[in-house]
Amino acid sequence: MEGISQRLRIWRKTILKMTQNEFSKLARMNIGMIRKYEQDDDERGLPGAKSLIALSRTGINIHWLLTGQGEMRASSVIGEVREDNNIYAEGISRLQAIEQILSGIEDEKRKIVIDELYSRALEAKRLSELENAIRRIVKNFDK
Repeated sequence: MEGISQRLRIWRKTILKMTQNEFSKLARMNIGMIRKYEQDDDERGLPGAKSLIALSRTGINIHWLLTGQGEMRASSVIGEVREDNNIYAEGISRLQAIEQILSGIEDEKRKIVIDELYSRALEAKRLSELENAIRRIVKNFDK
């Protein structure tokens, strides 16, 4: 009989095609908890409310996860999850490549590169926030 642990593994591996590490980052959960939930189907291993909320970030239908009934995907995120996961997977791949490149650089230069990457990421975030604010202003102005 298929339990929560099997359904969670099916969701992560077959539908999202993610490793436990990638999945834990998407759900914003400790990887140890993901491992526990995928291995353990007794009552002590059942996800609590906070964990279910975190798991829902991946687009899984919590009703399906708990009961095996209904659709696997939460209805409001069917299209969005796949696109977000592709973007997320690409980001993880790039970060791993950057990590490998940085491992071959001496410490002082590595710190400079990391500081520059961080600075650019913050700038991109600020720019995005400004663009969103301008869109809201224009939208309100058009009303």
